[in-house]
Amino acid sequence: MTRASAWLPLCLPMALAGGLLLTPTGRAADVGHAEDFALAKDRAAALARLIPGTEDYYYYHCLHLLNAGRLDELDALTKPWVERHGQTARLTEVRSAATCSATTSTRGRRSSSSSPTSGCGSTTSGRRPAPPRTSPWRSTRG
Repeated sequence: MTRASAWLPLCLPMALAGGLLLTPTGRAADVGHAEDFALAKDRAAALARLIPGTEDYYYYHCLHLLNAGRLDELDALTKPWVERHGQTARLTEVRSAATCSATTSTRGRRSSSSSPTSGCGSTTSGRRPAPPRTSPWRSTRG
C-alpha cells in the first residue's frame, strides 16, 4: 500500500499531462463546401471559391441555378460537364431535379395525358416498385 501511495503523486500528473498532450486542441474539422454553400448568405461568393472545370464546380453551379429557378441556363453547364467527366451520379441527380422542377412548374397547366402522380418521385415510369424488405431476424413463419 505504501508503494502505491508513493508512485501515485508522480504518475497522476504525468498521466494528466499525457492526456492533455494527446487531446486534439485544434479547431474542429473544416466545414465542407456543401455546408458552406447551403448556409451561405451570398452563394455567389461560395461558388467563386470552386475551381472551374471540376465536378464540384458544375454540380454546385447547377444547384444554384435550380434553386434560383433558372432552368433554361442548365444546358450551358451540363454540356461541358458531360464532356469533361461523363455521365456521373451527380449529373443524373441534377437532370432529375431539373425534370422535377419543370414538371412541378407546369403542373398548373396539366394536360389530359398527365396524371396527378406522374413526375417527381412517382413509380409510374414503367418499373415495378421494389418489394418490401424482410428482416433476416424476424421469422416468416406464423
